[in-house]
Amino acid sequence: MDQFGTLTSSIPWTTLISSKFNAALAGVFSHFLLAQWELDFHVHHLLMFWLFGYGAATYAVYADSFAASDASPISAVFSAIWITFTSAAVYFSTILCSMAIYRVFFHRLRKFPGPTMPAVSKLFCPWYIVTQRQLFLEVDDWHRKYGDYVRIGPQELSIIDTNAVNPILGAQSKCLKGPWYEAPCHTAGQSLHSERSKIAHKERRRHWDQAFSTKSINGYIPRLERIMLRLLCQIQARTGKPLVINHWIEFFAFDVTGDIGFSHDFNMIERAEVDDLIKLVRGGGDLFMAFNPVPWLLSTFMRIPSSEFKDILSRTYKILRERAAKTPSETDVFSWLLKPGKGISLNHNADARLLVLAGSDTSSSVLVFIFYYLCKYPDQLRKLQTVVDNVARAKGFLDAHTLMNVPHLDGVINETMRLHPPVIFGLQRQTPPEGIMIGDKHIPGNSHVRIPHWSIQRDERYFPNPLSFIPERWTTEPELIKDKRAFMPFNVGQHNCVGQRFAMIEMRVLVANLIRQFDVTFAPGEDGNTIVNGVKDGFTTKIPDMNIVFTPRSGVTSFE
Repeated sequence: MDQFGTLTSSIPWTTLISSKFNAALAGVFSHFLLAQWELDFHVHHLLMFWLFGYGAATYAVYADSFAASDASPISAVFSAIWITFTSAAVYFSTILCSMAIYRVFFHRLRKFPGPTMPAVSKLFCPWYIVTQRQLFLEVDDWHRKYGDYVRIGPQELSIIDTNAVNPILGAQSKCLKGPWYEAPCHTAGQSLHSERSKIAHKERRRHWDQAFSTKSINGYIPRLERIMLRLLCQIQARTGKPLVINHWIEFFAFDVTGDIGFSHDFNMIERAEVDDLIKLVRGGGDLFMAFNPVPWLLSTFMRIPSSEFKDILSRTYKILRERAAKTPSETDVFSWLLKPGKGISLNHNADARLLVLAGSDTSSSVLVFIFYYLCKYPDQLRKLQTVVDNVARAKGFLDAHTLMNVPHLDGVINETMRLHPPVIFGLQRQTPPEGIMIGDKHIPGNSHVRIPHWSIQRDERYFPNPLSFIPERWTTEPELIKDKRAFMPFNVGQHNCVGQRFAMIEMRVLVANLIRQFDVTFAPGEDGNTIVNGVKDGFTTKIPDMNIVFTPRSGVTSFE
């Protein structure tokens, strides 16, 4: 120890640490090391390492200068802090400059076109969102300017070439889910959705496939129909008055999800108010939206759990604990996910949150936009009512079985999902080390890629007259679909939406029964422009409120 102390005391710490050349050299070397690993989820470790290093360097300079001069302790402390601070400023500036130069001029994605700022850093993304600019629209503009392949991050491409769908998302794709998926996992458990390992995902997906098999769905349908009747009663009691359609659709979607998911009754339709759990989840959405495009930033902030986040974990755990303590009379989703005697893991909690959000948010936004288009285009409303009336005949309430084969109804739903996909910005994937080929283009290995649903589904090469609402393109005018690969509202391949069949049934039942019983119009002063212009991407689509009026139709058999 004495020899070590003698050795360290003989090192000219002040000279070494105050040297700006040494600081710059250390910055370049640090960038080289950082570039070797995926560090998105270890930024907090780096911050602690740097903080410790700053403290140690400051102390070394202080001890060195204090021992070598007659300066007072306070003077030596301030001198040490300043010397270390200036060297740290050079060190971090060098890292940032080195990163910028490398990413713009030497990175493996440098040949792909795009604006300069995203090539340097994705930290611009939170700024876009915080300042109310719509990032997905910016990316859409970039595609118009730069083409099908646009660099939107230091190592990320946005692609709107339909030839990329199978290599990136298809069942045989070698791409993995990108690091974005892993951001919440280190503090909040790993849901099926966030599972990046193909082997682990396949094993977990097997249980979810059982939960949404044809047999299971047939068991859920009577419960869906009971909740639909509840909604019809509540709407009937409020006819002629402006209603925020978003709220009632959310009440319906969450009540259905709670019932078929955990045999839990949120009872939102009867109470006509949002459950506390949903308020908590919604409350955390702004932070998620702001940091969503930058995984390392999202992961870092999620390691500082807020009281609201702790409440969310506590509430979902309570719901699961209540579910595990009983044997429901009707099978639900967690009948397949919870195993007797295995307990409730953090991953179960993550799956519960996935079910609550993915099972409700995705369909809710689509349903709101369906009513926007039916209010905006009364001729489309009348046409759909005629189709539904012909299917219903003398029926008042339309059950799911009756609506299984109504092409125009499905056309209205599909056209709405084309124009307003539940997931706007697409899903991040990571290419294998050897890269992938898309036609004659080689995408380098370990690159992040995504296909933005908003842009590709509004591309006139694939859907002529792309910005117009034309449900007939899915039925009697198939020439208005040039390449169906561009339509992927539920994703495709091995990671497609496990609940998509039930989601379609849910949307058919709600839309058909509401327009069967009621005419719908915009409320006075409402034109729907607010929701069209106010769309936000929070992974799933977020939209402002829209007021509409339901009026009972005459000559229609009552649902009661």
